[in-house]
Order: sequence, then structure tokens, then C-alpha cells
Amino acid sequence: MKGGWGTAEAVGGNVVHELAQSVVQYPDNGWGTSWQDYTLSGAGMYIGGMITTGSITPYDLAGVIKDTVGPNGPGSMGFFQMFNYVLGPLAGQRLS
Repeated sequence: MKGGWGTAEAVGGNVVHELAQSVVQYPDNGWGTSWQDYTLSGAGMYIGGMITTGSITPYDLAGVIKDTVGPNGPGSMGFFQMFNYVLGPLAGQRLS
């Protein structure tokens, strides 16, 4: 699978950043951790994969970003809601 190791490393880093930092409450009580950030990072990895494999051209990039994470895009495709419901909010989401 082309890019498999890179994708695994990126997802692993995202999991460590969001989940582990939330669980250990570091730094600053888990500030900066959220399911919104987790799912947005996933969208970035998806777009990055399309760029790397040549699935989209530089000309198409702005439209893909807008369609993926723009105001009329699919959002997290339900992942944010699922994670938030099943696993509960992360520490950064609970900070006011």
C-alpha cells in the first residue's frame, strides 16, 4: 500500500497527541485536545494522501479543501459525534 507507513505514523501521532495528552492531562490539564482537532487532522491526512498520490492537481487543491472542510463540506462525516458520544469529550473540550 503506497504511503501506508506514513499514514500509520500520522494516525499514531494524532492518537498520541489527542488521546494520550487528554488522558494524562498534559500539558495544562489537556488543553488543546479535542475530537474536533482529531477529525480535522484526519481530513488533512486524507487531502495530503490525495496530493501525494497525484489524485488531485495543484489546480484542484483549493476546491478539494473547500469541499472537504469548508462550511458546506461533509464535516467529520459523523466521526466527531460518534467519538464524542461513545468515548466522551476529551480534556481540552471540557475546559472552559
